[in-house]
Amino acid sequence: MSAWLIRLNTPLFTRLCIVSLVLRIAFILLTRPHIHAVEDFNIAEHLARGDGFAYGGFEDDFHPTAMKAPVYPFFLALFIWAFGDASKLAIVMVQHALFAFLPMLFLRIGTALKMETLGKIAALMFLFHPSYLYYPTVIEATNLFVPLALCWCAVAIRAVKSSATLRDGALFGVLSGVLILTQPIALLPIVACIAIGFRTNAKSLLIIFTAMLLPIGVWTARNWLTFEKVIPTKSPFYMNLYVGLLPEYSGLKQFEFLDSTKIQHLNSLQKVHDDVQMESHYKAAFINAVKEKPLQYAQKTCWQALLYWLFPPRYFENLSLQFVVVRLLPVVVLNALFVWGTVKVWHIRREIALSILLVLLYFTTVYALTHVANIRFKLDIEWLELFVCAAVFQPKPQSLQ
Repeated sequence: MSAWLIRLNTPLFTRLCIVSLVLRIAFILLTRPHIHAVEDFNIAEHLARGDGFAYGGFEDDFHPTAMKAPVYPFFLALFIWAFGDASKLAIVMVQHALFAFLPMLFLRIGTALKMETLGKIAALMFLFHPSYLYYPTVIEATNLFVPLALCWCAVAIRAVKSSATLRDGALFGVLSGVLILTQPIALLPIVACIAIGFRTNAKSLLIIFTAMLLPIGVWTARNWLTFEKVIPTKSPFYMNLYVGLLPEYSGLKQFEFLDSTKIQHLNSLQKVHDDVQMESHYKAAFINAVKEKPLQYAQKTCWQALLYWLFPPRYFENLSLQFVVVRLLPVVVLNALFVWGTVKVWHIRREIALSILLVLLYFTTVYALTHVANIRFKLDIEWLELFVCAAVFQPKPQSLQ
């Protein structure tokens, strides 16, 4: 291990994280950037007002909803209740604080996997990743999902090593449930990891899955009482598939599945139906469109898989200098490093490389089949790539061990 990597110890990383936090806070206070907030914040405002988990205006036009998973809106509601009009600034400050210290979790995960050098380099890459430096300024679930996902990885490794004692298994299970209720797409990878990691330990599996189902069960019960439907995470399923059919979300006019009359009709229905009721209408529109143009849908899916690894179509005509620096260049560089790094890790720690590849393939497939409207979709798991990209900067391949 080279001298500079040896010097990168925990105390030094702690100081780097503190510097990162100071710079982040200074950026916010000096530039006062626009803080973008959408559905999660609207729901959180209703929670803070005592209206329940609802979405809409603030007179009589809001309604109960399950359009979003519950954890992030409840997280936001705490700040709205505590800080009122200053809540957005408080939320952004806390999100930046979380991200500033996430490199410490990279170190912990790398050490636990006996990949200390990779953990250090990945931590450095995250520390200077332009997208993660800026994105906590936005109020979206990624800013809670990424810290929770890294915590989940660290706790998962500990649980496997301890064969999931009652305490560790319960903690791991509850955290798994909370992570799923933050970003439901994580359900399949989480369940798969638990099933594989504890396949020979029935007692641990029982403890973990029981604990995991506790928060999910509470949320499912609320949705049953509210909508009389089983909704374990959130209601939009066919809505996401339908949105992917709209030309503005693929960026190419050749992918037109619905005429303007049909789109306008569905838009009008949104004014009289809640998100749960709209699912049947989205389902019919999606299935009919795909039946009529199956080959075109397959082409669109492949195109969206590519977009997932680049950037959303809405930025095609908005390549500002800020976007190029914060997002475009990091994506290009990381994609190149990821291919190179995967080859290196595959020869040294094949199980690690395969696990990361499968998770990335799963996320890519889901968004390719639905839509790639937001940058945050890739940021949810882009941090995982850094463990592979870091291998490119290894002084010697054998130091991966």
